[in-house]
Amino acid sequence: MKRTSHACIFDYMEMFSSDDFKEFADVCFKEFGDRISHWTTMNEPNINSYASFDYGFFPPRRCSYPYGVNCTGGDSSVEPYISARNYILAHSAAVDLYRNKYQTTQKGKIGINIYTIWFVPLTNSTKDAVATKRARDFLLGWVLNPLVFGDYPEIMKKNAGSRLPPFTKSESQKVKGSYDFIGINYYFALYVTDDSSTTLRDASSDMRAKFTAFKDIPPESRILPPSHMVNDFGSLRKILNYLKNTYNDPPIYIHENGYGLGVVDTMNDVARISFLGGFIGSILDSIRDGTDVRGYFIWTFVDEYELLSGYNARFGLYHVDFEGSEHERTPKSSAHWYQHFLKNGSTIKIENNVISRGEHPILQNKLSAF
Repeated sequence: MKRTSHACIFDYMEMFSSDDFKEFADVCFKEFGDRISHWTTMNEPNINSYASFDYGFFPPRRCSYPYGVNCTGGDSSVEPYISARNYILAHSAAVDLYRNKYQTTQKGKIGINIYTIWFVPLTNSTKDAVATKRARDFLLGWVLNPLVFGDYPEIMKKNAGSRLPPFTKSESQKVKGSYDFIGINYYFALYVTDDSSTTLRDASSDMRAKFTAFKDIPPESRILPPSHMVNDFGSLRKILNYLKNTYNDPPIYIHENGYGLGVVDTMNDVARISFLGGFIGSILDSIRDGTDVRGYFIWTFVDEYELLSGYNARFGLYHVDFEGSEHERTPKSSAHWYQHFLKNGSTIKIENNVISRGEHPILQNKLSAF
């Protein structure tokens, strides 16, 4: 029996060439392809390029003053663009290999994952509206434009200039169309305000924008998660519609959507139930709008080690006793709620039609397992 999996994901590509990644992918396809129906080559190459090579938050913590923190060498104005280009080329090499050598017999699908944020103008000004479009092009278009159209967004090429390494004609042809689906991780929206007066030249400030999750908190130049979770459910519908209308209606899987950052977690986690239920409803609204959403995965099945917050943030439907030797798992209220939803939400009305869970993949969701 085949299973859907985020198999063989690479998070950091600075030490690998496209050929290295292709060889790695070949091993994965060969050894696991009879059991894997959906392959995701990479996880969040867009935000990793910022966090690893501009801000210095993620390994290998390369950045340059005054843009990043804890810098151990690097160039925040150039290396994020180099790393993202390497991600994209390595991804397309793996897709090309899969399509030519394995897909016909294994009959699977292959795609990539990007980190997504829905950007909203902070004010009604034209400058903030234009800055919001720039931010979308820099975060989403950075990866999706090459995959769908073969090249970076024009505003990226204009603002970054020669610091943005171009694709050759041959590379552009290989990159374009190198996906069967797009995976997205989605948690929150951010307000955007224009910062076109800045003279800084790191990859982040090339957006000429500042960001904040709350109107009463001053915006800053880095893209950072909010201090606590925000229940802006309609924002997911908006970004799904944006991807549909901007990128030729790609098949989409929501790979991550969860509640836990800045949260004092409890077993009776009604806030998580509200969060997940609201966003699942937003997905349904987007399906009514005609988006091609194929699947949804909650982040996450059990509490685990989180990259940004270690064991301090608990996103799981199941509580894990990290102090006990057995790491005992206990279902929270959200686990019972989600189980009930999967078992008993047998029909959902879309306009005047009734679609059963068996007829639409978004309603066939199963709890992801590790």
